[in-house]
Amino acid sequence: MARKRTKPSAKEPELFPSTTSFVTPEGVTISEIPLRTPTFGSKPNGQTLLDLIDLKRPRDAAGNPIGASHAAETEEIEVFGHAANTFFFAVPLLILLFWLDVLVHLQYKQDKDWSEVAWRCAKAFPAIYAIHYFFHPRRTWISVRLFLLALSIAAGCYVVTAVNRYGYYFVMKKTPPLGTLWIWAVIELDILGALASLLGVWTYAWYYGYPLW
Repeated sequence: MARKRTKPSAKEPELFPSTTSFVTPEGVTISEIPLRTPTFGSKPNGQTLLDLIDLKRPRDAAGNPIGASHAAETEEIEVFGHAANTFFFAVPLLILLFWLDVLVHLQYKQDKDWSEVAWRCAKAFPAIYAIHYFFHPRRTWISVRLFLLALSIAAGCYVVTAVNRYGYYFVMKKTPPLGTLWIWAVIELDILGALASLLGVWTYAWYYGYPLW
């Protein structure tokens, strides 16, 4: 007795998936690949698969193709998260604030309390961390660049004014945090923005006759 042949279920997966969704690693789809019988002994007409792959290959600013290994090397690899990177960047700023506080006491020959200086730096750390955490990922925005430029010029001009016009007690209290803020804002700017900031502070000091050294 012959067995009845069962039809394959429509829900069964295909052994060989459709080639309509085929895409090469370079981004060439199946519809772009010229499928025709090759003619031996003559050059192919039109673009070949190799030509299409070469067109879609990533290139540098000069138009030269970039290899896969080179492209992987140029990619920025973030080992730590943004919170950890902010912490590692805030620590040098905290050290800078500490030594600015120490140097301004030495400048006016005032006795310094190391524990008090350390406590002031510890209180400033949350503010340093929060400012860098918020602005650093957005430093390429035009609005943030303009804000950092204005902040750096304002902080620098205030430091110059405080050193030349106010008493030693005011200078010891105000210049270390403002100096740290000024340096941070300049670091966050690109080279042109940093030069513009320094030029703005120098112009302000020159206009009012304040010496910078």
